[in-house]
Amino acid sequence: MDELQQKHTENMQTVDEARSKALRGEIDELSRETGNAAKAAKEKLDAMSKNTAKLKSVPDSVHANSAIIRIEENQYTHLVLKLAMAMAEYQ
Repeated sequence: MDELQQKHTENMQTVDEARSKALRGEIDELSRETGNAAKAAKEKLDAMSKNTAKLKSVPDSVHANSAIIRIEENQYTHLVLKLAMAMAEYQ
C-alpha cells in the first residue's frame, strides 16, 4: 500500500495545478466566446430569413422580387452551411 501511495505522490508531482487551472480558464473563456459568436450569427441569420419572408408575403412582391428572393435564399443557405461547418470544427 505504501508503494502505491509513493507512486501516486510521484505522479502527482508531474501535474502543474496552476497551469491546469489557467488552461481550464482559457478554454472556458474560448467556449463562452464561441457560444456568443454562434448566437450572434444565428440572430443575424434569423433576421435575414425574416427579411426574405417579408418579400414572400405578398404574391406581387414575390413576382417583382423573385431574383432578390432567390439570391437571399442562396446566401442564407450558404451562411448556414458555413456556420454548421465552423461549429463542427469546434466540436
